[in-house]
Amino acid sequence: MRHLPVVYGEWLVKDHSWEFVVDGVKGARMFFLTEGSTHEELVQMAQEDYNLDMNTEVVELTYSLPEAMMQQIAPASFPPIHVTSDRQVLNLIEITKTHYVRLFVSSRGKFGNKEAED
Repeated sequence: MRHLPVVYGEWLVKDHSWEFVVDGVKGARMFFLTEGSTHEELVQMAQEDYNLDMNTEVVELTYSLPEAMMQQIAPASFPPIHVTSDRQVLNLIEITKTHYVRLFVSSRGKFGNKEAED
């Protein structure tokens, strides 16, 4: 079983690099993953823990490559990795075996921009 710290917020590009801004109200959680964890399970955990309305919101799961990997393969402006399938969850689990990784949770309106809906 792998432990995975999780934070809720949104990604911003600042000075040509990606930065995750944590929502101070929704904050952090801890997820535990097994080798058989699925994308659907991760989305459901995020939805339950952050009280997201799946009828109106789409959950986005992302992470940054660990610093050691970024130095080897990617510039500082490399975007976050999106977890969109069971295969991506397996990749995430494999990385957590050798590196510290945080999962980032964001949400957006299913029907476009949230501000436009209000």
